[in-house]
Amino acid sequence: MKSYDYKKNGLLILGINGWVHGSHDMSAALIEVNNNECKILGCLEEEKVVGKKNIYDRFPVSSIKSLLKMYNLEPEDIDQIAVGWNYPKLYDDLSLAWPFANDEEIIQLLFGRKVNKLIPVTYIDHHKAHAASAYRASQFDCALCFVIDGNGERESYSVWRCEGDNISCVSSSDSESSLGFLFEATNLLIGFNNTDSGKTMGLAAYGAPVFGEVIKSYFDENISANGKFRDLYNKFRRFETPQNIMSFQMTGIRTWLSIFTNSLNIEQNIKEVDSFYDCEEKYKNVAASVQKVLEEKVLCEVQKWICVTGIHNICIAGGVGLNCTMNGKILQMPLVDDMFVQPASGDSGVALGAALERAYQLGRCSRIKGLFSPYLGSEIEDREVVLWCEQNGIDYIYRENAEDILVNSLCNNESIAVFQGRNEWGPRALGARSILSLPQEGKLDFINKKVKKRELGRPLGPSMLEEDAKILESNLKTYGRYMNIAYCTTKCNEKIASIIHVDGTYRPQFVNRKILDIYHNQLELLKKIYGNSIVINTSFNVDTPIIYNIKQAISFLEQREITKLFVNNRIIISKNRL
Repeated sequence: MKSYDYKKNGLLILGINGWVHGSHDMSAALIEVNNNECKILGCLEEEKVVGKKNIYDRFPVSSIKSLLKMYNLEPEDIDQIAVGWNYPKLYDDLSLAWPFANDEEIIQLLFGRKVNKLIPVTYIDHHKAHAASAYRASQFDCALCFVIDGNGERESYSVWRCEGDNISCVSSSDSESSLGFLFEATNLLIGFNNTDSGKTMGLAAYGAPVFGEVIKSYFDENISANGKFRDLYNKFRRFETPQNIMSFQMTGIRTWLSIFTNSLNIEQNIKEVDSFYDCEEKYKNVAASVQKVLEEKVLCEVQKWICVTGIHNICIAGGVGLNCTMNGKILQMPLVDDMFVQPASGDSGVALGAALERAYQLGRCSRIKGLFSPYLGSEIEDREVVLWCEQNGIDYIYRENAEDILVNSLCNNESIAVFQGRNEWGPRALGARSILSLPQEGKLDFINKKVKKRELGRPLGPSMLEEDAKILESNLKTYGRYMNIAYCTTKCNEKIASIIHVDGTYRPQFVNRKILDIYHNQLELLKKIYGNSIVINTSFNVDTPIIYNIKQAISFLEQREITKLFVNNRIIISKNRL
């Protein structure tokens, strides 16, 4: 891992997400702040660092260790710790005993040793941390931020008025009203994991929203659950374990599963879903119905709060904020001027949000200047890769600039992998740890089956230069740079068929030179030789978090149907030479 020359020039704030129980998406973010500048030094997600997907109930110890190592820091260099949940409030609300004698115990667990300094630990309300992660990373001076997730301490949806440096909540709905839990229950009903809301969103385009009115009958006219839902919820609540700080999550999911069974007459699917095309119609229709309800409820709220406040810039955060289709519909609204969706919208993002909010509380600069870069993780040096290859008998080619080989490989209809620069913050691969291919007809399911071991028909998103948006004839208000906004197009031909979903949308990364010049240069050369810069860009992984180290990358090359691995645009490892 590459380390950076660093001289401390302000307060170091460590933001974290993770807890001893009831937590997921563990992460750590390190920022340096003074009166005039707020700088992100690094952000890491625990599952990527340890190489295990969907880990629960732990502190982000490995992420913290890696961030400190990256900048040659010791725990004593940290000035503040900010947690992206208000755990004292949560424990108090549930009448549960606090599990630690003092902050020193927490600090020792975080750093893996006794720290010769008492570092203040501050707990930030979960939804405020989400809102801060989006607004304080956007370029807006004034915005409405909508946070939608499973739940915070008490809420599952909140609206924040953001002006200057201040963020204030203007509306919220409780955990019983959770659209996040509705999606998790739908995931389980269809036969996915409860965390697979992205799959349900993609499957929705194959169905019809025939169950929408029944599902909406459990909500008030606004976004809150009504009495009919709450009566059923309270029946299930009696059977939950009060010692579990997130027991209401399972209550919400069980309530919706009961509604699916009794009101829709649909039981949980026990078969593995290996194709979106062949998935049973009723499950496609439930996915479409839930997606439709989500969009209607959220768009109505966005419309209402724009009219109330007169604010037309929108920020989105929270796990449901990763719903690209919903985000695209919001951006299309005539009243919306511009939009920023936090790349790490899920709970990993609150590590950064908590750190930024703590900077504000301390009277320091708390907003990121310039375009937000998601490339905030670790970086591998050429010498590390070369040493690993030589020690393991792996053949490689070293070129000072391998763009021409990369582009020629793509033009030869090959699927390749890139591992370059710092890894991405959030669940989307954005050209740093990506599988790339031209998007001709037929490539969608080749990559789904042969490269990614994913369901047939599952959508893939493109990367492209901003100037090539015109090829898709899209009317863009803003260029989505993080693959979290879906755009509509009427354009589809055999050269781009594999990045256009069945509903006529695509989920792009518009690549900006200022954010990742190495990737921009590669796409620029592709455009020069091939005629356009549009490529399929999917995450470099199979059944694991996005690949984090060179050993994982070469193992992927050996096992899956890609031809070459390009490291730092200089080191080329070919499958036929392994």
